[in-house]
Amino acid sequence: SAGVTVGVAFGVATGLGAGVVGGVVVVVVEGIAPGIALGVASVLGILRVYFWLPELIWVLLLHLVTPPTQAASVLRRLPPYFDQLIYLPLPFLDDFIINAYPTNPSAAQNTIDYLITFTNQQKVALRTMAGIAINTLSQCRYVTDITSTVDNLHWIPRNSQDLSPALLRLLDIAASIRAAYDGTTPYRKVELLGQPITELSKLKGDLATGELAKDAPLLGSITNKWLQILQDSRKTLEEEAANSPEIPNVYLAGNALLPKDAKERFKGRQDIFRAIEDISLAAQSPVFLLYGRRRSGKTSALNYLPQKVGSDLIPLFVDVQNIASFTSYENIVNSLVKQIKSSAFTARSLSLPHTNADAISQDPFAGLQEWMSLVEKKISNKRFLLCLDEFERLEEVIESTNSRTLLNFLRHVMQHRPQWILLFSGSHRLNELQPYWSDCLIGTRTLHLTYLQKSEAKELIQQPVTNFRDIYEPDAVEEILALTNGQPYLIQLICSCIVDHLNRDIRQSQIFRKATIQDVRDVVSTVFEQGEGYFVEFWQYLSERERIILRTLAQQGTVDAPDQLIINKLVQAEIIRQHKGNLEFQVPLIRSYIETLVE
Repeated sequence: SAGVTVGVAFGVATGLGAGVVGGVVVVVVEGIAPGIALGVASVLGILRVYFWLPELIWVLLLHLVTPPTQAASVLRRLPPYFDQLIYLPLPFLDDFIINAYPTNPSAAQNTIDYLITFTNQQKVALRTMAGIAINTLSQCRYVTDITSTVDNLHWIPRNSQDLSPALLRLLDIAASIRAAYDGTTPYRKVELLGQPITELSKLKGDLATGELAKDAPLLGSITNKWLQILQDSRKTLEEEAANSPEIPNVYLAGNALLPKDAKERFKGRQDIFRAIEDISLAAQSPVFLLYGRRRSGKTSALNYLPQKVGSDLIPLFVDVQNIASFTSYENIVNSLVKQIKSSAFTARSLSLPHTNADAISQDPFAGLQEWMSLVEKKISNKRFLLCLDEFERLEEVIESTNSRTLLNFLRHVMQHRPQWILLFSGSHRLNELQPYWSDCLIGTRTLHLTYLQKSEAKELIQQPVTNFRDIYEPDAVEEILALTNGQPYLIQLICSCIVDHLNRDIRQSQIFRKATIQDVRDVVSTVFEQGEGYFVEFWQYLSERERIILRTLAQQGTVDAPDQLIINKLVQAEIIRQHKGNLEFQVPLIRSYIETLVE
């Protein structure tokens, strides 16, 4: 039996070990001088060779007599369980645990935990975790096998510096694949699969060259197999999506659009892009002020700049909200540089030089000037468009530092660094800002981001992505245009709600139908619920006097003896407008929302 075999092996190991150790001691004592003998014996004692030799023989015998399928039954008999301090390496420890994992994963994990917590065999534990992960990932034949690894291998730490970066990337990709297959429809699954397929393709390339090449023998075949599995699965899902009566919900009503995710969903704004490119290429470029109310698409437009302007111009996106979270100029400059470097790589695959940390520590803006000179020297044939999104948040920096040093620096850049063009993006006009801005933004060229033109809005409704199914009756399209007046966020939101509304009916009837004008009206209350953040922010942003006027206008359709200054401000903010001598809301959905507040 296995117990008898192990017992015999243990007896043999003990006898052989004792004999070998005794022989070594005798030879050492008799063959060399006593002083040297004592030194050698001390070294052997420190390394605990007297314990290690029988443990080595024990492990070798266990390896010989234990089939891989029975490895779990001998885990508790491995030397670390009766000797927690083993300094010299013992072979096959990781093999025993790896072989035990398929038949008894809990025993294998408990042994790994024991090695990490109670012994000095942490390296063995890490090798074991890597071996288990590689075996598990290599055995995946179907998508379900890949997605199940997320739960099966959740106990392997993702932040370990000792595990292969390529292996950790594969584990992360497995999580992305599972997220994709959690998509609600075949079309959504196809869309979400794009990211893990891209990541796998990149990993495949990285394994062929560079630092990850050493992992190619182990992980290259897994990467290739997974790519084939996903590509085959995507074809099947595409066929399912094409045959399904359900409508893919491709509308994105949320954060700013990113090209890699949103792709062609960004519509219009060609006049803005042309103006930026044309003026930026002039010998002496002005400072740009990109102005638009909240959720008008300013940040999305900045995200799409690299695709919309020529390669001679390098758009560099900076989120001022991030900068404003710091109170020291050193941290502010470091955040600015980090964002610029990241944006340059994203926009044009450019690696900008590192900063001089000591110089920035001593004098942040002098160090930043020095770094900008290095950037200009490295890339002398192009110009940089520094886009400061939500620039008004710089006022927080001015307040926290009680200094306008940052504004003075920006003005210096405008005047003395012709290779750098500044674009300030925000939701305030110059006359709505603190007086000190007029000094900084003198000679600004304002670019007004307003509502989409009717043709652009119709394209966003009917063709948000290529080959989108015709799902709207003509009167439904006109109703969406009327309710939103081309406000891009509200178009995405109401269309998303309409698709969900239609799909609820389609799932019951299994029959496709188009959206009618009544469907558009039916989802308005849902639009208010799902877009609550947008509507609440809009309302809270107003002063009490502005709210009174808008409530009155929503209720009565007119305002008696209005405060003309307030009216002008609301008109300038594109909330209301003069039409045939009367005041009216520019976006009827806004009026409907205010009516719900009045009720």
